[in-house]
Parts: sequence; structure tokens; C-alpha cells
Amino acid sequence: MKKLIVEKSDYLLKLAYMDAGVLKRVELLKTQHSLRVGQVYKGIVRKKVAGLNAYFVDLGKEQGFLQSRNRYNLGDTVLLQVKTEAVGEKQAKMTEKLSLSGDYIVYLPFENKVSVSNKLPEEVVGTITEKLRSRYPKEGLILRTAALNTDFESIEKDLLKQKAIFYGIKENYEASQKGLLYEKTFIEHFFSSFFEDVREVSSNDKELLKQIKEILSKRMEYPRYVFEEAPLFRTLGIDLKKLSQKHYKFGELSLVIEKTEAFTAIDVNSGYRKGHLYMDDTAFEVNSSSCKHIVDLIILKNISGVILVDFIDMKSQAYKENLLEVLKREFLRDHKKVSVLNITSLGIVQIIRKRDSSDVMEELLCDCPYCFGSGKIPKKEWFLDSIRSEIEHYFLHYRVKEAPLIIEVPYVIKQTVEASLEVLETKYNCKFLLEFNYSGWDIRVYQRKEDKS
Repeated sequence: MKKLIVEKSDYLLKLAYMDAGVLKRVELLKTQHSLRVGQVYKGIVRKKVAGLNAYFVDLGKEQGFLQSRNRYNLGDTVLLQVKTEAVGEKQAKMTEKLSLSGDYIVYLPFENKVSVSNKLPEEVVGTITEKLRSRYPKEGLILRTAALNTDFESIEKDLLKQKAIFYGIKENYEASQKGLLYEKTFIEHFFSSFFEDVREVSSNDKELLKQIKEILSKRMEYPRYVFEEAPLFRTLGIDLKKLSQKHYKFGELSLVIEKTEAFTAIDVNSGYRKGHLYMDDTAFEVNSSSCKHIVDLIILKNISGVILVDFIDMKSQAYKENLLEVLKREFLRDHKKVSVLNITSLGIVQIIRKRDSSDVMEELLCDCPYCFGSGKIPKKEWFLDSIRSEIEHYFLHYRVKEAPLIIEVPYVIKQTVEASLEVLETKYNCKFLLEFNYSGWDIRVYQRKEDKS
């Protein structure tokens, strides 16, 4: 069954799409305010970067980086949109070219050209584009792939809606000092690039279910909606720790993923006897079968930027060209813009995938303070969300006695948990005691008389 699971907590908003029990896509959002792609801000120029024609812009609670041909003075105000989210020490990149994404079109308020998505051949929607160009010759918009299955009236209605949003942004810009002017909700942002068929939607939040129902009803989709007051990810066995793996095995095939600051490397290996792999037909069979798994993992982990895939060497140029075609076909189901470049003489394929947000692990991991930067540990939001999930799971399956509940956590997050203990006790109306694990990363909730084994 194709299921959508949305779980909300005080720390993270988590969304997962599963098909026949297999996790296909994950989206995460910190509950606290953070810059996200598509948000529109009124910013104030605070600092110039000499030689780059760039500026650091005060956005209110955050700061953004803007490269521009325009000349600004310190203190100038400017209308900006988040183009790329902050990653590590790099600040969010901003742009003056606004784009407002609707169901069927992307509205470009500062342009005057009607164009078509790269994934949608213009000849297929020629009548619609000509009609738009004749009626709205001074409007800038891109016809999205979803427009293929709708009528002109729906597209026109979507255009007028985005124009109204832009007018509202301009009014807010004039009335505000600085800060956020417009953003889509987490659910709207997700569904702007999600068009899979869904048979069931589960959530622990009724408002989120309502938002999803409104969006899917407009698409004439009517799945089953399930409200459950439970830690859904844990109940369904969705373990985010598995997304931090480097090694993945699929029968005789294995993939090793290594992330660096500049690029992500994916190494293709096989369990076949080495002698067989010198034969081009066997190497091509292994390489082509790996393409589906490679694209699945790239989408699931949201790996973006420069990706280098080290396939098993093949001498035949025909096999190399066929392999590139297989890989390109697999990427047709990706919701992001992807360019698959030529294969090198060493069997390495270069892929450029549009980077506009952090990958899943960048959202969950941070540098370990105990290994001098050689490793990562989960961020506090992940730990606190996991503790919350374990507490709720315990309440669902065990009777809480008078004795306090014990929360066992890794010692490395001692300060984080101690600072949040009072909040947890107030939220769950329960007394908690902390115990620390000095060698493991598991989080457990139990009572003193309970057998921990």
C-alpha cells in the first residue's frame, strides 16, 4: 500500500512516503524557525563583500548571503527569496528573482515569458502555452509537468492565485521593517514536488490531516485518512538511523556512499567472482542493475550537488553509452533537476543534482565534540524527538506506576536532556529520572522494577 506518514512533535515535523512497506522519501523540518527554500523576506543590507559584488543581509532572526549585479548601500532594504538553505557553516543563499510555485505553474513576477518545464515537451501542451501567451503576454511563468493532466481554466485560476500572493507580498514589504513576508506551509512545500498516488495518510495531528485532505481533494484524490495519537515512525519501524549508513547491500550488489564537503561518492561493488567482472557483459549487468538502487538512495537521502558514481570498469563504448541511458531513465522519476554527464575512462559518472536544501543527514547530524571532527552525532532535535517517541510508546504499552520513569540516554547529550527535563515532566505530567549510557547510543524508557534485558 502507498502510505504517507506525517508525525509532529515539539522538535521535528517528519514526513515519510512508503510504497509496499518500502521507505521511498523522507522530509524533515525543525519545529523552531529556520530558513527554507521559497520563503520571501524583507532584508536589510548589513555588510558588503569586496570583490564578489555580494552582501550579507539581515533577515530578522537569520542572516542570508546575496550575490547581485545591483549595487546596494549599507542599510538598504531589499525583497529576497531563499534560493538555497544554509548548510553547515555556509549561510542561506538569497535571490532577487522571485518564483512562486503553484499546482500547475511557477509564477515569475519579474519576468515576462511563458515557458515550459524541462520534463514537459512543449509540443504536448502547445495549445495551452499559446493561449497563455496571448492572454498574458507580460506575465512570467513556467508551465509545470502537472499541467499536462488538467484544463486551461485550472491553470489560469492557479496563475491568478499566485499573482494575488505576490500582491500580498508587496503590501507586506511596504508595511514591515524586516523579516519573513511569505512562506508555504511544510505540507504545501512538500506537495509542490510530490505527485505520487497515495492510498492512506496517517498522522498524529488533525490539523495536518486537514491540510493534506484539502490539497489531495483538489487533485481528485481521496485516500483513507487515519488519526493516531502515537509515535508513528517508531510504530511503523521507520528508523532514521538507517539513513546514516554508508554501506547498502542488495543481494550480490553492494553500494558504498561517502559524503565529503565538495561531493558525494558512490562506489558500486559486486559479490560476483572477480574473474567474471573482467567480462564486459557481466560488468554491464551489475552496473545497470545498480542504477535503480542508486537513484532510490539519492532521492531518499536527498543527496544533492556533485555526485560521483564509480561503476565497475567496462571497455566497450557501447556498454558505457547504454549505462548512461539506463541511469538517465531512472532519474526521470526524480522531482529535482538532474544532469547526468559523460562517463570517464575510469568508469566514473558525474551527476549534478539541484541543491536547494540539506540532505536528511545534514538535518539530523552534527560534528561530534569528542572525536576532533572525524565523526558525527545526532543533533539535539533528533535526540529530543526520539526521547519523546520512547515516552509516548511506553505510555501506550505499559501501565505507569507511582515510581518515576527512567530515561536512559547517551552521556554525550547529558546537558541537552537535563535542560529539557522540566519541560518533559510538565508535558507528560510525570516524574523522570535520568540514567546515562557511556558506551552506546540507544535511548530507553522504563521503570525501576522493569526487566531491562
